[in-house]
Amino acid sequence: MTLGERICAQRTAHHLSQTDLADALGVSRQSVSKWETDASVPDLDKLVKMCELFETSLDQLVRGAEPTADLSQPTVVIQRENSRRDVRTIIGLILIVFGLLCFMLVFFLKGWGLDDALVYSVPFWVWGWLTLRCKKHPVLACFWGTWGMYTGLLAFFLVAFGLSNPAVNLFIPPNLLMLSLLSAATAWIRKQELDKRKE
Repeated sequence: MTLGERICAQRTAHHLSQTDLADALGVSRQSVSKWETDASVPDLDKLVKMCELFETSLDQLVRGAEPTADLSQPTVVIQRENSRRDVRTIIGLILIVFGLLCFMLVFFLKGWGLDDALVYSVPFWVWGWLTLRCKKHPVLACFWGTWGMYTGLLAFFLVAFGLSNPAVNLFIPPNLLMLSLLSAATAWIRKQELDKRKE
């Protein structure tokens, strides 16, 4: 049995997809696929992380010695990852449902216009969708989504009223400040992830 076949066997024994393993190791799904087909060999740090996930020794994974760990039990690390995914899914669905409730409350019960109903409900839909879609940093994605919606509204008011309106000019500096803070936070998080991968 080759190293790739052993990785595939351990992964399937722990009920993980290639995407789940790739997320846990911080690599792409294609990398896992190449390892399993013996098209490439994982780095030593990835092998060590796999051994921790699979509750096996490096010697057992690389050389193929008989494993002593019970492969039927998923590891604590994977359970933690799955619980994070479940929490993210629940929060995302709550935000989407809350947006729908806001829309129904404003449009049907209050009798306000469609534009008012959308102003109150669209942010919750966007936050819910981003929470469901973004695996690594859903909160940061929600802030970027908020900035995007805010910028879209600002652009609309700039086109409708022009720069001569003092109310429009009042909202431009906060928009630029929010963009600067989000860019700095994103760059810092990206640097932390790159540093962690180098270790």
